[in-house]
Amino acid sequence: MTPQAGTQKDTTLADEPGFSEEGLDKLHNKCVTLIQDAAASGRLPKKPHLWMLLFRWVEWGNEEDVREYVKGLVETDEGLLDFLVGFLTQVYSTSEDYKVIRRSTIEKLIDVGLVEKRAREVNQHQRQALDPQ
Repeated sequence: MTPQAGTQKDTTLADEPGFSEEGLDKLHNKCVTLIQDAAASGRLPKKPHLWMLLFRWVEWGNEEDVREYVKGLVETDEGLLDFLVGFLTQVYSTSEDYKVIRRSTIEKLIDVGLVEKRAREVNQHQRQALDPQ
C-alpha cells in the first residue's frame, strides 16, 4: 500500500531496511579512507568527478584536511590543471552545450584569488616556453 500524497514522512537511508546509522557511518568512513588513499598516492586529481569526491571528503571527513590537500594540489602546474578540469561542469543549452567552472563551487575549498594567481603563472610559463628569447 502506498501512502497518500502529502502523508509520507521524510525518511533517510538509515530508515530503509538493511541500513542503520552505524552502518552508514562505517560506509562513509570507508569512502573517506579510499579518497584519502587516492589523494596520498596521487591518483585523486585524475579521477572523474573530482569535485564530487572532494565534497564528500568534506562532508564525511575533515574540511581542513581537504582545504590543505587542495592548496597543495594547486601549487604545481599539473595539479592546478587537474583541479580545474575536475571542476568543469557540463551546461546543456538549446543553442549550444558548453562547460563551465563555477567560482562559487571552487571558493568553498580554496581562495579563488590563489587559483587565479596560479593560473596566470601557468599561462606565463607556457608563453615563455613557446617564445624563448
